[in-house]
Amino acid sequence: MRNRHYARLLPISLHAPNIYTPQQWISAGAPVKQTVAVVDRLSYWVPGPPMQEIRASLSSRCTQVSEEDLVRDTGAKWKQEFQPSSGQREWRTKVVTNGCAPQS
Repeated sequence: MRNRHYARLLPISLHAPNIYTPQQWISAGAPVKQTVAVVDRLSYWVPGPPMQEIRASLSSRCTQVSEEDLVRDTGAKWKQEFQPSSGQREWRTKVVTNGCAPQS
C-alpha cells in the first residue's frame, strides 16, 4: 500500500519481502515488524488459517492502530438473504494496521 491506497496486486505465486499469505506467515514463524497491516478480503480456495486466527495471534504481541473497511459490496444484503452460507459480508476488504514491538 502507498498512502493508504493499493499500489498493486500480488498473486499468490509472486513472492515479495515481508508480504505473506496467511499460510506463508505462519510457516515463516509469524514475523512482525514495527507496523503490520493485515488485509482481510473475501478469498475463496486460498489454503491456510482463517484471518481471525492471524488477527488473534497478532493481538497477543501488537496493538491495533486502525481498522478500515474498503470495497463495499452493494449486493451483500441479497447474498446474505438468499445464500447465507456464502460468507458474504458488507465490505469485501478490511485493512487492520497493528503497531508491534520489535522482535528480539
